[in-house]
Amino acid sequence: MMQYAQDAMETSEPWDRWQIDINGKWLDLGECFYFMPEHQYRRKPKMLSVTLASGEVVSWPEPHHTELEYGDSYFFFVPTHGDIMLKNWDCAPWDRNTLFNGYIHLTKEAAEQHAAALLKINTQK
Repeated sequence: MMQYAQDAMETSEPWDRWQIDINGKWLDLGECFYFMPEHQYRRKPKMLSVTLASGEVVSWPEPHHTELEYGDSYFFFVPTHGDIMLKNWDCAPWDRNTLFNGYIHLTKEAAEQHAAALLKINTQK
């Protein structure tokens, strides 16, 4: 709630920066809401985007950029075929390379969006 209050000092529409977990799905907050302790909240993921030659804008959530705690789960995609994989961080060279290459996401949905965006970018005509 403190982060939300900080956002409220920066913008008149802080709810635009936040989401609520309802039955395992992250949904955007509306203007009229209240914090319910039985739900989890998060700031919306930052999005990256690129404009294709056709003018279409392709967006995906920004990958995670810092090392995780040992045993933390993360999702990544295999660029050669787009499969989404789940792995636990164990500080191995594989983990660090995946992090360095920008393929780590904390949700499956974010990894899927990233993989789909790269496929669209790489196959544009």
